Amino acid sequence: MHNFTYHTKDNALLRAQRLADLLHCADHLAVSGSKDNARFIPVLVDIAADYAQALVNELDAGEVSVGKAAQGVCNG
Repeated sequence: MHNFTYHTKDNALLRAQRLADLLHCADHLAVSGSKDNARFIPVLVDIAADYAQALVNELDAGEVSVGKAAQGVCNG
């Protein structure tokens, strides 16, 4: 198990919670089966993908080395 420390200018936990909320909403719409609401699912997933990428970038940039095993993730 590796421990990592991050220093970020924004609240990474809040961004992760918003990401989870978007995915939950998309899942709820998909399960409901409503054809009227189905058009919103791709939009929610696209926004969630943007949040996920921003979160990864933020954590990657804010990672503080705590030992040899602590390395960042390269994501383009």
